[in-house]
Amino acid sequence: MTDGAVSAAAFSMPGVPALRSSHTAVRLLTARFSASTIRPHRTNSLSFFPRNASPLRQRPVFTHSSSAICTLSSPQSQQHHQQQHQQNATSREHLTTSSVQVSLLSPMMQHYVATKQSLRAQLDVPDSRVLVLLYRVGDFFESFFEDAVQLASTCDIALTSKDAGKALGTRVPMAGVPHYAVDDKIRMLLEKNVTVAVVDQVQTAADTPSGKLVKRAVTRLITPGTACDDALLQSNASSYIASLVIKQRHDATSQQMQCHFGFSYADVSTGEFRVTDGTSFDELRRLLATLTPAEVLLALVSDEPHFGSYVASMLSSTPVGIVSRRDLLSLVDAEHLLADLHHVDNVESLGCRARPFCTHAAATLVQYIQQTAAFERQHLKSTMPLNTLQVFSTSDVMLLDAACLKNLEVVETARDGIRERSLQWALDRTVTPMGARCLRSWLLAPSLDLKTIRKRQGIVLALLCDTENVRLTVQEVMRSLADLERLGGRMCTGRATPREMRWLCESVLRVPSILSLIAHCVKENPARDQILSHGNDINHFFSCIDEKLLTVALEVKDALVNPAPSYMPSMMAIQSGGISKENWDINATRIFCDGYNADLDRLRKAIREPESWISALEEQERQRTSVDALRIKHIKNMGYVLRIPRSLGEKIMDDDPLLFSRLGYDRVQSTKAELRFRCDELRRCERAHNSAFGEVLMLELRLFEDLRKKIVDRVQQLREMGRQVAVIDVLAGFAQVTEERSYVQPEILPASARLLELESARHPVVEQTLPIGKSYVPNSFSLGDCKSSEELDLMILCGPNAAGKSCALRSIGLISIMAQVGCFVPARSARLSISDRIFTRVGAVDDLARGQSTFQVEMAETACILSNVTASSLVLLDEIGRGTSTVDGVAIAWSVAEYLARGAQSGNTKARTVFVTHYHELNHLSSIYNNIGSYHLHVVQERPPIRGAGRNTRDGWISTYRVMEGASFESLGLAIAERAGFPDEVMTRARYIASLLHIPSKAIGTELRTALAGDRAELQESEASLNREKSWASTGVSEEALMEAANESYYENGFNDGYNKALSELRSEFDRILDHKKT
Repeated sequence: MTDGAVSAAAFSMPGVPALRSSHTAVRLLTARFSASTIRPHRTNSLSFFPRNASPLRQRPVFTHSSSAICTLSSPQSQQHHQQQHQQNATSREHLTTSSVQVSLLSPMMQHYVATKQSLRAQLDVPDSRVLVLLYRVGDFFESFFEDAVQLASTCDIALTSKDAGKALGTRVPMAGVPHYAVDDKIRMLLEKNVTVAVVDQVQTAADTPSGKLVKRAVTRLITPGTACDDALLQSNASSYIASLVIKQRHDATSQQMQCHFGFSYADVSTGEFRVTDGTSFDELRRLLATLTPAEVLLALVSDEPHFGSYVASMLSSTPVGIVSRRDLLSLVDAEHLLADLHHVDNVESLGCRARPFCTHAAATLVQYIQQTAAFERQHLKSTMPLNTLQVFSTSDVMLLDAACLKNLEVVETARDGIRERSLQWALDRTVTPMGARCLRSWLLAPSLDLKTIRKRQGIVLALLCDTENVRLTVQEVMRSLADLERLGGRMCTGRATPREMRWLCESVLRVPSILSLIAHCVKENPARDQILSHGNDINHFFSCIDEKLLTVALEVKDALVNPAPSYMPSMMAIQSGGISKENWDINATRIFCDGYNADLDRLRKAIREPESWISALEEQERQRTSVDALRIKHIKNMGYVLRIPRSLGEKIMDDDPLLFSRLGYDRVQSTKAELRFRCDELRRCERAHNSAFGEVLMLELRLFEDLRKKIVDRVQQLREMGRQVAVIDVLAGFAQVTEERSYVQPEILPASARLLELESARHPVVEQTLPIGKSYVPNSFSLGDCKSSEELDLMILCGPNAAGKSCALRSIGLISIMAQVGCFVPARSARLSISDRIFTRVGAVDDLARGQSTFQVEMAETACILSNVTASSLVLLDEIGRGTSTVDGVAIAWSVAEYLARGAQSGNTKARTVFVTHYHELNHLSSIYNNIGSYHLHVVQERPPIRGAGRNTRDGWISTYRVMEGASFESLGLAIAERAGFPDEVMTRARYIASLLHIPSKAIGTELRTALAGDRAELQESEASLNREKSWASTGVSEEALMEAANESYYENGFNDGYNKALSELRSEFDRILDHKKT
């Protein structure tokens, strides 16, 4: 057996064929026995590892030597070997930037660790917050230590290792991505609430002294709330960062935790910057649910630990990203910071006078954004990308809470959390990213201003009634527009390319034509009088037109080539010589048109026309060499050379071997056909030529920067123009969906009208998802002060399972939202008053993280509704009280319905309410209260049920999905169970038990009604008696206590009588059933 081979005879065993070579033997043996049962002899010979295998994942492999015979290992030794590898891998993965001994690391690793530690200290980032460094090494961005583990797991890339220094004695985890794919990986990290710091090279290798590291620095710091690049954001949704300054407020009259807060939020990509203050946690929760900020900066103005814990618990229950604690600035420093940012003398001009919480919140946000943007401003000539601060009030809009947004599926579905099949998806016909974001913001916070709603309706009506198809023309023009808001942000940060700048300015120049089309549409519209009656003055759209901005846009359009390049070389690359004629086509990548700048034209001519100096030098060298065939030519990767035919050159050298040396010619790489030389004069001319190349690039960068500054100076006007275009885009989309789905214009009334009248209303989402051939069954609803013979404040809606109760309930809420954003609604006719809040309690969801069961969550949400409901509110309840016993559930549902229909004794008036329930006892509320009505979803029995026909039998119930007046006492739960595929044995037993337990809920409800209502005259007499005894208050007993005692006594007596009577009937019914069974 030769050295380095394994004998095939060594592997002769049953079932294994004869092997042709030792390599075949090794492969077959490896395939026959798993790695867990084979181990090699340990020798000093070379071990074979899979290519690019991670040292952390290396498995036992075969050694290659003359005596390396593979043997079977015992389970004990193999287990010991695996444990050793696991320990080694664990020790490597446990090495972190905070635990490693820095002095043992290589210089590059020392710089990596020092950069991360200084970054945490500079930004005051806690250790609990995940911070990942992407460190530029050649063409890759690499991460090490715990950053590599995070990057590999989040981005699903390979985790390998790297030698971090011989003194360390081990390798550290490493993961890397190519430089061209770094934005995609950053986006994935941000989605996991990871903060990313990009450490790039700020010095070229040519400029680095020998033996020194290439200089690197943090050039970008990206947090989930400060990302502004399109590649890192969703185009149809805003990305907010918020700051919250909150202080505990002591209120002796309330047992709940109270607060006073300032809340500021910003979208760095669009410049939106707003602030408000408030005094309730409910208001704060609705703000967070509406905005869903990716990052929240929290500053507590309280030293009480329990208050901080309460705030932290509240934030964890809201849909926010990461929360960072911040120190509070002094009021003087906060005011100076805001005044310097907006170039004003004081904050009074910003609307923050006597509002210290607003000042603190806005200043905290500005300070943080400035800190994160400072790294980029060191390397890019960027400016602060925020607009002028706007102070707003939460009373201007209807802030929907998290439960309402989820239950009604306004912007995403409750089950999957996706946009498809949500209300936004059903209404979105926008053609620009700005319009999509505007639509989302409107749906999350519908307007409470009647004038604003009617103005929007007027534009929609104008686009619908227009006979010249202006809407189609406007949408076609808008489809070509750039995202003015976000491109303005990229201009501020200095990251915009020439192509983006030209696109931006072309879009700006198209906006006046869009506004002119809208104005013409309103002026020449058949419904002009009706449109103008809503106060639609089209001039407010033209207020966004800024003449200076149009002038700058026209200058940019004329200056830049078309198409402009999508990439520009960096200043560092040009100065270091990294950009040259060999690797950069200056004609294909030029930015400015000919004639824009005289100096630029002169330099370009010198580059494009090198014939002048080439011809002169050629003539000079011909005279010196007496070679008429000498030519100068540019060779790629070599530059300009002197060319002489080889036959002539060799003849000259044979005659005078030292001629070319005396002339100062240096021979360079030649070919079979010619000899090539370079001389000092040629090098001098070439340097002059190449310097003109670099001067062209530098001059173009300076000219481009000048244009960028002109746009940045008008960025406020640019973004205002973008907001007006977004409004037109949304309203044009409303007109399109109205035309497609046959919507109708609702009549909007003030909140004091307390009205909701919907005729043949449809669910806006469900009707768009029905299969072809099926249509939605519309229903009518009437609540509030309808001025009809029967004014209802509360609708009891019963009916069988899967009959369409929840769908009907949600359609009311969605139509109310659509009406208050200015959209037309899916109905035959609609009259609605403005709702200040929409409360929903739909579905069954638990919160195990906080130890809350499904019923606890339901009760907490119901309590919030009862505490905040007003006369202008719309309340939608679905099966309150179903998560507990029937007795408790009926009691809770009954009392909640009474509370909402009668109005609270504390002064709240009645709210418009739709109450979906399977507690049929609640139907009898309509006979007690005149403002409560009983309705049901109608079903019909197609055929009598067939007994004994097996599982495929259906009880024949067909849902008509029609809401009809009158009570319902059927739930058809057994029919639904049978259709779901319950076994026949289970269904037979269920029907038998139901027959034993069945006493019509109508009978029990009748007794309950009698017990609670009693004689109406007796009830009125009791109330009159209480009024006569108000003088008892002088004895120390309050009027509320007397009222409560009288009600408890009256209800208790009446309920006991009714309960005893119902129990007696129940026993009689059981006795009758048992006697019938015996016979």
